[in-house]
Amino acid sequence: MELPEFVDDILHSPEGGTRGFFAVLIRSPSARGILAGIETPPLPASVRLIRAADIPGENSLDPSCGVFPVLAEKEVSYTGEPAAILSGPDMAELLELAGKCRVLVEEREAVFDPFVSEQSAAAEQSAAAEQSAAAERRFAWGDTKNVFRQAETGEGNITLVEGKYRTGFQEAWGADPNGAVAFPRADGMLVRAAAQWPSLVVNSVARVLGIDPGRVELRRARLAHHLDGKLLYPALCSCHAALAAWLTCRPVKFVLGRSEDVRFSPKRVKMDVSLKSAVSGGRILATEVRINADMGALPCFAGEILDRAALAALGAYHHGTIALDARAFLSNIPPSGPL
Repeated sequence: MELPEFVDDILHSPEGGTRGFFAVLIRSPSARGILAGIETPPLPASVRLIRAADIPGENSLDPSCGVFPVLAEKEVSYTGEPAAILSGPDMAELLELAGKCRVLVEEREAVFDPFVSEQSAAAEQSAAAEQSAAAERRFAWGDTKNVFRQAETGEGNITLVEGKYRTGFQEAWGADPNGAVAFPRADGMLVRAAAQWPSLVVNSVARVLGIDPGRVELRRARLAHHLDGKLLYPALCSCHAALAAWLTCRPVKFVLGRSEDVRFSPKRVKMDVSLKSAVSGGRILATEVRINADMGALPCFAGEILDRAALAALGAYHHGTIALDARAFLSNIPPSGPL
């Protein structure tokens, strides 16, 4: 059986069909601020500039993945956030024009490490004070404080075991960069994308175009090695391609360059984990767990990620008493996700 093509191998100008366009993104140069406008050089008649105001439907992916705007509308929350799309027939020309565009932002103080901000009294007086938890998971079983008090006073021959661990962001590094090719139809839209979550692509494209999901068809491109890197972002890329195709009435290919994909596609979240256990006679009498997760600019899958982290932190052991506090924070870096 012949394998499906990678997205970038898909022809968007079939012989005898309508000449296809390309699409590139104009991204925010600022990590946080109010979007004041976009300055562009004179654009050829064949090139279309697409902003959030041009979206015929809703400016967000399907709510099943959380809040995720397709194009920045009133504010930007991370460096590289898509602010507009340029679509036209010549890729080299689009890249040159995009390099001359300026996204104007009234900058605000950004938070790049919510863990440091949480611990800093000075930061609490500034923008870090706005970084409340995007999701929380708290669980208590028994009286852990009493057990730890006994350990500290030397009662019951109890030993304390503690550890602090930090995992950084991790790149999925798929076999090919994220992207999509969109073909407008009289009754809807055909999308080609390498997507782990087909219904998210279909529902998101329909939501952005303001049409029924039954009018959107997804034909999946080759997935290959992905490590969940094709779970969320293909829906965003599909919306960018489909939006450009819808407004230009042309097939549109939108594929990120490898370096662009590495910079902006979701990574595994950064986490700080603190564990403290009271142990005696080969038994775990009490365990306290604290988990902080940095979700980046958007809380996509924040609750599910905390659930899995909390279960993994406790392991396959019996704990006499448990106190668990897991929180997901937002910061002004590109959104992260599961891996």
